[in-house]
Amino acid sequence: MAEDSYKNIVGHYDNFIGPFTSSLRKNMLTIHPPEKGMHVLEVGCGTGLNLKLYQKKGCKVYGIDSSGSMVKAAGSKLGKQAEIH
Repeated sequence: MAEDSYKNIVGHYDNFIGPFTSSLRKNMLTIHPPEKGMHVLEVGCGTGLNLKLYQKKGCKVYGIDSSGSMVKAAGSKLGKQAEIH
């Protein structure tokens, strides 16, 4: 299995990357606005930052990521109501 290249930065990822991707998140919410009960899958979900926005609006969220560190962080952020692999 490949080495997890995110394991050393996962704790700082949202603070570092989040500000640079905030405009993308705004566009995402405009293009695909969340609706309660909607199911949302994000491929390459990272720490779950995007999915959290949908989850707060009552969506069922699913995420996959190739980094075990990111999967763990997303699972912690989103809780047991999310399915993260």
